[in-house]
Amino acid sequence: MDSNQIKFEGLLNAYCRQYSNWTRYRGIPRYDAKLAHYLAKSTTEMHIRIDFPETSAEVYIPLVYDSAVGQHQFQFPAFERQLHTKALTELTLTRFCALAGIAAGDEQAAVAVTQPRNDTPAIAALIAPDLAEGQLPPALQYIEQYSASRRQRWDAVLHWFHQYLRILGYKELDAVLTVDENGFPAAIEGKEISGDDPAARSQWIELVLIGHLFPLIGLIGRYGLQDEEALITLTYQYYQRRSRKQQDALAALLIAARHFNIRDRFAKDSATLSCSIPNPLQEVYWDATLLRPQGLAPVFSKTYVNEQVTVSIRPFDLDRDLEMVYRWFHRDHAKAIWQMNWDLPRLEQFYRSLLADKAGHAYIGEINGIPTFNMEVYWATRDIVGNYFNVLPTDYGTHLFIAPTDREKKFPSLTMQSILSWLFAQPKVGRLVGEGAIESMAALMNKIHVGFKLQGVIEMPHKKAHLNFCYREWYWEKFPANKPQEPEPEPTQTYLEATEIY
Repeated sequence: MDSNQIKFEGLLNAYCRQYSNWTRYRGIPRYDAKLAHYLAKSTTEMHIRIDFPETSAEVYIPLVYDSAVGQHQFQFPAFERQLHTKALTELTLTRFCALAGIAAGDEQAAVAVTQPRNDTPAIAALIAPDLAEGQLPPALQYIEQYSASRRQRWDAVLHWFHQYLRILGYKELDAVLTVDENGFPAAIEGKEISGDDPAARSQWIELVLIGHLFPLIGLIGRYGLQDEEALITLTYQYYQRRSRKQQDALAALLIAARHFNIRDRFAKDSATLSCSIPNPLQEVYWDATLLRPQGLAPVFSKTYVNEQVTVSIRPFDLDRDLEMVYRWFHRDHAKAIWQMNWDLPRLEQFYRSLLADKAGHAYIGEINGIPTFNMEVYWATRDIVGNYFNVLPTDYGTHLFIAPTDREKKFPSLTMQSILSWLFAQPKVGRLVGEGAIESMAALMNKIHVGFKLQGVIEMPHKKAHLNFCYREWYWEKFPANKPQEPEPEPTQTYLEATEIY
């Protein structure tokens, strides 16, 4: 990429960290021919779609690398579409800055993307992106040098990164890294902040953790040297050990915080205004089995012998299910509660975004082989409902719509039992959360029937809802026959201390 595209990519990543008016978008639409023509010009299956309702515009940016820490890699050109006229044009950096300024409430906002200089030995320069084409950032050069000297190169990257974490401590960005003859981190010399100073702590989180360490994880993942998931897990476990063994209050904060507050980079007075961004370390509780299933095969199936009913659950298939669900949502009992009786292009956009999302996924349930219910599974800490209670990173929720109105075809109890049996079989799921609309009393009674307990009523922007929770024990108490003989053990994978790997 040229320097302008590097700046554009940095700005897009900063925007996606700070704002929530964007989604991933998978594939080429069937019911929007003009958009399909433009998206087909890129070589990627995935795009980032950002909605700018203030200007009746949306933009699509081809996504080459999807990063868990917000260090996405994009392909250019990107496109802007005016929703009123349906006109599509190439999106320039200048135009995106204007759209971002409007979203920030300041049309004249001057958005500057600052990058660390690469002419200093300080750690700030280790991930400098403004390099010659094909040249690796300094940190990756050291990692490749070290991993090339080890037999297990994949593990060597973890070894290098763990050592870097250990010697980094809470040092500031002007600290200087020295490495040995193999590129292995030897020491980082520089000032270390006081973890008891709230201002210094906040600045370290923003500049070093979010501005340096997470981008380093993203770069390592982008270049295929190690999976981001493994590096995030290693980082989480490192701070978890510091919290427990050293009674480290800052480390405890890093692993427990749902969000971090950082300066608002898109506001005119960015020095005094702050915004909240999700904590990537909580990705250790993200369940790929639920939220990024591979393939379209059933993920659950059970036959209830007494009722002579088989319930199965499979991932949503756009080609097979979209028009069926479109018809379901136009039934009278769906309109009042779900309010998704949209036209096909809008419904397709919703599902292409949901199926690409990391915080939710859609499924279809079948009764004796006949599609009967539509379900969404979501990660509550990344959902709006997490703003209304003390959400935990192990909280997961569902939205359920049962299509038939004929009582003999609904099977609500067996449907809910199947959903809970499947979800509670996943080790990362701790508690199930529900927030059904207060008008849907039948759905609430069905949830209480299987073990959910009402927590109260919450006022959400789009509905008033009954907040309810369910734990495994509550469900198994209601249906002891559904309790596994040997419950799935908690995951025990750990990464060894650097001194123990070799």
